[in-house]
Amino acid sequence: MNIRTAQETDFKFILQANRDINAHSHLGEMDLQNQNRLKQDLFGENPKCWAVIAEIDNKPVGMALYSTTYWTNNGQIMWVSQIYTSPEYRHQGIATELNEKLCEIAALNGWSRVCCGIEETNLASQKTFIRAGGKVLRNHNLCTWDI
Repeated sequence: MNIRTAQETDFKFILQANRDINAHSHLGEMDLQNQNRLKQDLFGENPKCWAVIAEIDNKPVGMALYSTTYWTNNGQIMWVSQIYTSPEYRHQGIATELNEKLCEIAALNGWSRVCCGIEETNLASQKTFIRAGGKVLRNHNLCTWDI
């Protein structure tokens, strides 16, 4: 398995991963405007987020999408929006490898933390995150505002 920085040619796979995640989470489809925004944010002149691709035999089988934010007590941190493994490749350590790569990227950039939101019922993802050295903060809720 190889993990590499996503290229624009990976965008179709990234969209498919997003569709699968949204279907599992009952979030609905991403419209064309948001697809175009994501492509620009990933691969445009001033990226706002980045992705890494896990591949086997040059075939994408997993991905992680991330950006950064700032915590007063910790400085700049990595926020992982999505980690995905194609269904036929699950339980082979791909998500664990992606987590390790994300930690490596964070360390190389001097970011103090890697954070993500995981559904309460997604115990498999929580276990993967913990295996990579993460901690589940049970007394915190993720809050969002729609604008």
